[in-house]
Amino acid sequence: MGADAHPVAVAWKMRRGSLGIRRSWAVALAAAVTAALLDRVAGDMVLFELPLWAAPLLLLPGLPYAVGDARARKDSGRG
Repeated sequence: MGADAHPVAVAWKMRRGSLGIRRSWAVALAAAVTAALLDRVAGDMVLFELPLWAAPLLLLPGLPYAVGDARARKDSGRG
């Protein structure tokens, strides 16, 4: 496995748009195959049961990136 094979590196490169067309299609295909396999195996069965407060907690690590993107968008609009 190369240095770019780590999921965090792939996610970062996809966010920046520097992954390349072939690799981004490969990542999309892998995600689609995984989703199809999970749908086939699990069907309508619930895979994870989480309390209602867990969903916002799982989104919390992305908050600094969302704020940074919003600030950059706002600052670039002023010109």
